[in-house]
Amino acid sequence: MLGYLLAILITYIGWIGRTERNITAEEGLGYILGIVGASLMAALLLYPLRKRVRFLRFLGTTKRWFFWHMVLGIIGPILILFHSNFALGSLNSRISLYCMLLVSGSGLIGRYLYSHIHNGLYGRKTTLRSLTKKMMASAEQVEKSGELATEINEALTILDHQVLEAPHNLFDGMTRPLVISIKTRVAYIRLNWILKKKLIARSIESKSITEHQKRLEQLTKRNLRNHLMEQRNIANLYLFERLFSFWHILHLPFFLMLCISTIVHILAVHMY
Repeated sequence: MLGYLLAILITYIGWIGRTERNITAEEGLGYILGIVGASLMAALLLYPLRKRVRFLRFLGTTKRWFFWHMVLGIIGPILILFHSNFALGSLNSRISLYCMLLVSGSGLIGRYLYSHIHNGLYGRKTTLRSLTKKMMASAEQVEKSGELATEINEALTILDHQVLEAPHNLFDGMTRPLVISIKTRVAYIRLNWILKKKLIARSIESKSITEHQKRLEQLTKRNLRNHLMEQRNIANLYLFERLFSFWHILHLPFFLMLCISTIVHILAVHMY
């Protein structure tokens, strides 16, 4: 986050001071910034190559290269903006600049989507199973007969099945987070009401339940709330995975457009 804020600050300073700098793209510092910026943008290809080409393992881990992919994807465009002194220039310069901004913006969107799925579906399912055990343990403390635990378990199992089932189509995947969000909140209200009734009934029969009624209620409600929240997280995960796959389809063509427009721009500058 600090890196993004720093990038925004540098860009803003560059923008407000554009009329005071004597930088031209054709020579001197402006020319050097263009070469360095374009080189950094070209280096972005190393990350997908490292992921897919086995003999490039000596370059380091993909995690490290993902980090540098993000860093170079921010520094490169900033240098290009200073190279152009925040001016549009000729037609081929404008096309190249627009393509760069498109790729840079697309990369930020991809980073946002990735941040929502980095834990992965397997990790979410494992968390859900762990939360189920905690939920059942706290419910059984409230009622020794296990009726409450069974009732809560049945309600959560139905929701678990709906959440963990892969979306049937695009519409299902896009609307599932909203549907699950509504269902989990309705389930929380209903199960919370059942819990209160059971606790009141049990407190009449058992002095120990009366003494620990508030603690048991808070514990069970917290476990229930965590479980339902994880169900919503999984529903969101399916959505972000679908959006991330669509983003992958678009991001590569955008980058190829940038490569072509940059080559045309460089040739046009040096040949004419």
